[in-house]
Order: sequence, then C-alpha cells, then structure tokens
Amino acid sequence: MSFDAAAPGTSRAVWAGDPRLAALPARDLRGFGAVVVLAAHPDDETLGAGGLMARAAQEGAT
Repeated sequence: MSFDAAAPGTSRAVWAGDPRLAALPARDLRGFGAVVVLAAHPDDETLGAGGLMARAAQEGAT
C-alpha cells in the first residue's frame, strides 16, 4: 500500500490551518546519527513522523 496525499481525506489546508501546529515546539535534531520509526499501519510513518524523518535527514541522520 502506498500513501497518496491527493486521495480523499483530510485536506492539506485543514492540516495546515490547525492552530495546534504552530504551537508545537521546534526540536534540535543535530547530533542524532540515526532515527528509527516503528509504524503499526501503512502510511503511519508518513502521517505521524514524515516531518521528523525529513528534518532528521536534513541534519545528517540516516
């Protein structure tokens, strides 16, 4: 199974407009050598930790 953001569901505008998003603290991910994500269901890693994985990769983590 693959994740497609264009599929029906919660729109990007709704996610982006949620005020809780702006209230989340930024985390310094420098110094992490690796990140392991365990996900119970298909697309959980994308929806639940996609941003974390992208930021960790930008900081050099595998």
